[in-house]
Amino acid sequence: GDATADWTRLRLAVDYCERNPVTAAAAIAACPVSRNDGSRALLASVAEVIADRAGIYRPTWTERVPPLSEPWEAPGTPRISERERAAALPQFVARNILFGPGAIWHER
Repeated sequence: GDATADWTRLRLAVDYCERNPVTAAAAIAACPVSRNDGSRALLASVAEVIADRAGIYRPTWTERVPPLSEPWEAPGTPRISERERAAALPQFVARNILFGPGAIWHER
């Protein structure tokens, strides 16, 4: 995982893309700079979800981001962890990120 991720900023960017899908392609086009594998995997997964929801092509840079070597799971009790794993989006599971969309998206 990545304890240094700026979750508030990420959620704001995701909310903006969801509310303004016309800007989604530009918002996710460039590969973000990060030295942290967790951040890269998270941002690639988020970019793919944004693209899929907006009905646009996924940015090509996401293809170069491998899955994490160890699962990144939400902290909590075994029951919470199980619920989060079950809710994880396919784009996240593909990179070994095993928490549900509620960590990032405001589900409506």
